[in-house]
Amino acid sequence: MGARMVGTTEPPSPGPSPRGNWKRWGSADERGTVNLITPAITAKAASLVKNGRVYSLGLPIEHNALNTPSFRERVAPMHAVFAKRRQDGSGSADDYILLNTHALTHIDSVAHDWSEGQLYNGFDANTITSMGAEKCGIDKVGPIVTRGVLLDMARFKGVKSLQRGEAIGRSDILSCAQSENVELQPGDAVLIRTGYLGTFTKEKELEFFSGAPGIGRSAIALFDEIEPAVIGTDTPYLEVEPCEDTGRLSWPIHLELIWKRGASLIELLNLDYLSNDAVKEFLFVAAPLNIKNGLGSPINPVAIC
Repeated sequence: MGARMVGTTEPPSPGPSPRGNWKRWGSADERGTVNLITPAITAKAASLVKNGRVYSLGLPIEHNALNTPSFRERVAPMHAVFAKRRQDGSGSADDYILLNTHALTHIDSVAHDWSEGQLYNGFDANTITSMGAEKCGIDKVGPIVTRGVLLDMARFKGVKSLQRGEAIGRSDILSCAQSENVELQPGDAVLIRTGYLGTFTKEKELEFFSGAPGIGRSAIALFDEIEPAVIGTDTPYLEVEPCEDTGRLSWPIHLELIWKRGASLIELLNLDYLSNDAVKEFLFVAAPLNIKNGLGSPINPVAIC
């Protein structure tokens, strides 16, 4: 069976529309910014592998999320094991997992957030039903293989963790990239480490989810210039919370990035291993589960350098 090829059938139009990337990759596009990852970009990213070091960037999935952050309004993972033991000492076992697709390390589909009755690219929001997202589901994304860049914002600012409500703006991103001698390029997976994940304890779980450092409004125009395919952080929200405008939890950056631009966002990444080894540039591989009409997917991205 041949390899599954993902892409669009219509040529890209020049530049973004007033709604960000709507119609940029054609009126039928349901993939958004992952269209920026061309075969040439993937091939070039593969050349970053020099010594074969492999890093897992996903949090472990464990029953009831005993040691990992899990949103209270989302059911914590449930793990059940069924074992068959025979008298001769042999046996077999399998298991079941009940897991909210956005509970731990996960990627959002571009149907995850919408406004004005429309999804990304103008699709009717009523196409989301109890059966899932007829348009812009996570199954449309496909495997992501591109250049990854770690912007270690906590290390750059000389702190263990950025503070709750601390916005990461345009100048922060540019200055951090310059300090790491990294040039951000179209099609990149830009991963921002705030150190906030390291502040999590089960005893202070409510406090952990009451806000977080994250991407601020001034970074949006910069992303339009850089054109990353994927943006990820080690925080539960990706964007700064409470929000800069209202001082409460509201998610305006999600609308800017997902709804207007079709951006693929990854949250709750474990970026500490990359930070500890001072890895800044790598081959980034992420394959969302092929969930038909899914609104997102648990994910275990891999960095290879």
